[in-house]
Amino acid sequence: MATSLVQGASSAYINAQNALRSKRELPEIYVYVEGMDDVAFWKECLRLFCLNFNFKVTQLRKPDNSIAEGKYHLIECIGIDSLGPNKYVAVDADYDWIIDNYKPSSTTSSISNIIRNNPYILHTFLYSIENYKCHPLCVAAMMDKISGTADEEEILKYFSSFSKAMANLFLIHIVSTDKCDGVYCIKDFRHDIATLTVDISSMELDERSHLHINQRESDLMDYSKKYRRYIQYYREKLMAFGFDESRYYLLMQGHIIENIVVKKHMPDKILKLRKETIDGICHCGTEGQIRNRLKQFERITGITINYQSNYPKSTKALLKDINSRLDQLIYDCTDFSKALEGYSHLIDSLEKAFGKPSY
Repeated sequence: MATSLVQGASSAYINAQNALRSKRELPEIYVYVEGMDDVAFWKECLRLFCLNFNFKVTQLRKPDNSIAEGKYHLIECIGIDSLGPNKYVAVDADYDWIIDNYKPSSTTSSISNIIRNNPYILHTFLYSIENYKCHPLCVAAMMDKISGTADEEEILKYFSSFSKAMANLFLIHIVSTDKCDGVYCIKDFRHDIATLTVDISSMELDERSHLHINQRESDLMDYSKKYRRYIQYYREKLMAFGFDESRYYLLMQGHIIENIVVKKHMPDKILKLRKETIDGICHCGTEGQIRNRLKQFERITGITINYQSNYPKSTKALLKDINSRLDQLIYDCTDFSKALEGYSHLIDSLEKAFGKPSY
């Protein structure tokens, strides 16, 4: 059974309920999202409008008491006709605004026109919420929390160089996805990114990675020539929205950016930065001061050092701790405004729905 009548109610019903409330009470607006992780994201984005509305951000519970998880399942179950000024759906954009009639697979129907044109469906503009949480400025802040230091410019350069290196393959992937021909699907694109490795000293892709990218571009040369006009069309379309090749990472599948570009490539860099910070602490001050500063560093970073132990942690153990801490920081991240390239578009769409924020 549903947890309340509202779960299956239309926007009109919720509006009628609002009319019965005290004038002192804010009108309720229900916003249904894809998964548990999305609740915190959309609550934070809607927080700017909370002086005027009482937002209920939640997942949709179906009549059999199961949860409608995932974008397609949620939209299928919610009933588009039930949406309105008091009932919204909020979902990941995926490629819906990039590709006309986008379909994740050849067997899936397109809902792009619904996503684009229904005023009661909100979307992330960037591919997904992970693209906000793993924006380079957010990642730099996380690295600072774990290591005590981070260079924003270096992290921005790393994301930018990665994006430029993968730009041609990304556009080929977009065209192949548009054509639903299976030539270069998301699985292939993800596999190619997973093979890349980074020189942590320069924070750039190493020579082997560039050789791999060149080989893959060569493998797909005939396809690129065949659809060069389509590739150019998407290049110009993305540019018109403010996304040049250095920013394509914002439009790539969010889980690729989180799991590979951040979680796979960053821990070694963080380990190096932590060692530099700890070495700096250990070479300045009295023994007591050093001990106290190391304790403070533990509290700040959330990772123990074992500085009093004769058996310091192994590199493997330290990387495990770093990965765990990084994972938690990504989950807890709410500083989405740093991803200004998408956040500005997102806030514009929320202002159209709910008016100007009341600060």
